[in-house]
Amino acid sequence: MFRQIERETGKWVHIVSSTILFGTRIGSAFCLLMANRSKEVPSIYFATCTVVIADFLFTSPAAVVQLLTGLWLLRLTGYSLSDSWVKWGLALYFFAGACWLPVVWMQVEMRDMARAALETEKPLPERYWRRDKWWTVLGSLAACQNRFVRSHWRRNGDDRPRALSAGRSAPLFDATRVTTAQGAARNKASRADVGANLFPNSSDRRCGATLARSTPAAR
Repeated sequence: MFRQIERETGKWVHIVSSTILFGTRIGSAFCLLMANRSKEVPSIYFATCTVVIADFLFTSPAAVVQLLTGLWLLRLTGYSLSDSWVKWGLALYFFAGACWLPVVWMQVEMRDMARAALETEKPLPERYWRRDKWWTVLGSLAACQNRFVRSHWRRNGDDRPRALSAGRSAPLFDATRVTTAQGAARNKASRADVGANLFPNSSDRRCGATLARSTPAAR
């Protein structure tokens, strides 16, 4: 019971942190994109300040929680670090981190350039727009890694958790097995009803039961 609660808690924290991470990335990108399209220095300065704050308050903690809860769930469910989809997931996670770290530095620099332009009442330098292009490219690469992990996981769904085969953990129920058992019971009852209808007399019901047993189950 405790293991099940621990597993459900880990899943909940992992999903919430993933939602925060993805939502903050999309919101930050949209905010800065619209501000840059306006070409208005005050709007750009406000957007860059907001993006920097959001990354430190939401993106950074969520990224750390993602890794920790992912490893925690691996231990609880019995998957191994040697499984192919786990290796791909960790590789893409660190790839996203390698793309995201320069983005953090660039957006801080973009904020400082916007503040200097606002204070001196001058247009933004050309270096700001070069940084903006790289910020968009690297941020997009970091955001795409989640889709690659999910698609590889679907293609490699035959990797079974080793803890399940070892008996350390088990699913609450087997839906396929339950469905098959219920279907067999319904078929047996249906065959018995058919035999009873064909032989309504009590003296002939033994023949009906024999017929029910000998009738092949419907597939």
